[in-house]
Amino acid sequence: MKKCWSAFLFCLTHLLLNAQEVEVYSTIPKLPPPEKVVSAQANNWNKVEIPFEYVNDLIIVEVMFNQFLPLKFIFDTGAEHTILTKREITDLQEVAYERRFKLVGADLSTELYAYLAKNINLKIGRLMSPNEAILVLEEDYFRYEELTGIEIHGIIGASFFKRFIVEIDYQKQTIILFNPITHRLNTNKFTALDIEIYRSKPYLYADLNIVGDSTQRVKLLIDTGAGLSLLLYTHTDTSLFIPPNAIPGNVGRGLGGYLEGYSGRVSSLSFAGFSLNNIITSFQEADSLVENTMLNDRNGILGNNILYRFRVVINYWEGKLYLKPNKLYKEDFPFNRSGLMVVASGKSLNTFTIQFVVPNSPSGESGIQKGDVIKRINSMNTKFLKLSEVIDRLQKKEGKKVNLVLQRGEETIKTRIQLRDIL
Repeated sequence: MKKCWSAFLFCLTHLLLNAQEVEVYSTIPKLPPPEKVVSAQANNWNKVEIPFEYVNDLIIVEVMFNQFLPLKFIFDTGAEHTILTKREITDLQEVAYERRFKLVGADLSTELYAYLAKNINLKIGRLMSPNEAILVLEEDYFRYEELTGIEIHGIIGASFFKRFIVEIDYQKQTIILFNPITHRLNTNKFTALDIEIYRSKPYLYADLNIVGDSTQRVKLLIDTGAGLSLLLYTHTDTSLFIPPNAIPGNVGRGLGGYLEGYSGRVSSLSFAGFSLNNIITSFQEADSLVENTMLNDRNGILGNNILYRFRVVINYWEGKLYLKPNKLYKEDFPFNRSGLMVVASGKSLNTFTIQFVVPNSPSGESGIQKGDVIKRINSMNTKFLKLSEVIDRLQKKEGKKVNLVLQRGEETIKTRIQLRDIL
């Protein structure tokens, strides 16, 4: 299992406000029930297993788009609708757009745009639905390539998989979609809890202790499109606050840009009899003009760095969540030991640029700057590395020394950092 190397880094790519929060919700047609989804093998199916890649704490599945084009999509329980981020794909296929919509960006204020496209054929595994309605972004606002180091084409939202019982096995890297009409769910050894399903997105309630003895009840979106542990909106409740020693800076990237906030640790989060401690947490305060009803009164997001500690089953039909801890359940929550946020670019996605440097971190103290390009890590030329391999070399154990060769304009800089826990 690939660990997230920083809670504030590129792991966060969720939509704070998805298209379902705006006018488009009432425009997309109702989708067919499971028995109307065509199986490539048989119409009377019980379950379908779908392999996925787990890349930088995001679940990535292969989607056959309009019968012939294999694309990579993020499997996202935090998004209602399926979103294509590469408009050139539908333009090339001469897909007709129904309408143009205004969306709200990750900063909750920037205006962005998308188009509605209907009758799109999507096939995942051996399940095929020929009449999907999707949103096509006017521009690639996400730029997932920067964050993952691989080409990503969009998001598979609940508009496709809410018709099923969904099981996610992070260790086997498999999603199983069960037909709720024919399948009898075996939840032996799972712990069940009631969840709220609102506009096809799942929410749970948990008990949060930030610091000290005070505990508060919080409502969290269960979001497999967020490669973080926990995100809290501090403006949603007076009991939510940024803990001492939290680090200011980028807490991730959302729709249309990077998100500013803080990274820190909370003492504990408890739900369904499980208790996780010393959790790396991102804190964001939205514009005070944004009503919490736009967020469905949620206080934050529960992401993959908590979810991957369980085998997860979401029963959308009955409003139930089933959890079974795996061997990763008791893992610590690691934080970035280098203090660097790195993004990928270039034709082969092997140009690695410093996007952010944490003040008072090993990298900050060594004089590394935003915009520096990493040319070598120890003895390895980075043109032969993937982004995930660069990250892995920067997230070794505490005390490890890492030699870097950087390009800053016309200047070549050699430096060494010694990794340490900074949070």
